[in-house]
Amino acid sequence: MPKYTIEARSLNVLGVAGHDFWVLRDEKGKALSELHGLATDRQTGEALTIGTDEARHSLRAWNLALDGGYAASVGTDVSRSTFIEDNQQSRTVAIGDKDEILARWNTAIKAMPELNALNLNYPKYGFKVFGDTVNSNSAFRTFGELMSLPVEGFPGRVEPGLGNRMLSEERIEELRYREQPAQNRELERTPGNYPTRQGHSDHALMQQIREKVEGLNSSGHLHAADNDRISASVYALAKQNNFSSVDEIALSKQTNAAAPGEKIFILQGASDNPATLRAYMLTQEAIQTPVEQSFDKVRKLQSSESVTERAQQQSPHQIPEQEARQRPTVPSL
Repeated sequence: MPKYTIEARSLNVLGVAGHDFWVLRDEKGKALSELHGLATDRQTGEALTIGTDEARHSLRAWNLALDGGYAASVGTDVSRSTFIEDNQQSRTVAIGDKDEILARWNTAIKAMPELNALNLNYPKYGFKVFGDTVNSNSAFRTFGELMSLPVEGFPGRVEPGLGNRMLSEERIEELRYREQPAQNRELERTPGNYPTRQGHSDHALMQQIREKVEGLNSSGHLHAADNDRISASVYALAKQNNFSSVDEIALSKQTNAAAPGEKIFILQGASDNPATLRAYMLTQEAIQTPVEQSFDKVRKLQSSESVTERAQQQSPHQIPEQEARQRPTVPSL
């Protein structure tokens, strides 16, 4: 079934720098809107290519509507310009049904008046030599975190300001999008369908996973804004591999071929027991998969296969017992 998407893109600036922004696309892949932070003339209100005078130019949030239907739905005009170019670095960060993706996008839109009321100075030529640079890339991070999406830079780009925000982390946490399966129409018809609900047979398992995921937030590789999606992804991984409990969750350590935290490992049993069930998935996959998609994966699995059939099949990602004996215990991952 076709899905709406949110895409991160980077505009090449002078061959070395990047202006990062967000794009909303419909189920046909058509770009509906762009979210930017742009240098803006305080007197005329016009967006500028680059800010050159902090007294005259402010950093403002812009929603550029590219589609007439979308523009009408948010009460704005269709933009005469776009920052989308062919061969631009880009990646799809969120995929979901129309309601979920628009809810994320609109969370950022609703914060725009507050962002613009800050009337922040746009740093001269986009960066500061001394002090924190808060510029268009800072707006990109702010929008992403408001939408509860992972925010990453693009390879080969100098991206000043990407590590900073227009709002405090505490304020973003108050405003950010929160996945609410209870608002899903199908879920409302079957209130016990998702394991986040009391009374579901896997509610205790889901709570166990959630607590352990939250315990990894201090690692520096996982963030609280991603806990909902990671927990649901780990739940689906556990069900695919016939786990009845998840006793330990750990992130992979750095190796010669991989950065730290690239994989999430789950265990049923003690980490020093070779017979312990082990499974893993890519961390970015866990972060980017919508909650509803993970839960639906489990529902389809349960409806199409009996418990006995699944017990006889081993997931490609489950680690065989013989290999497990040769692996270090989880604390060394």
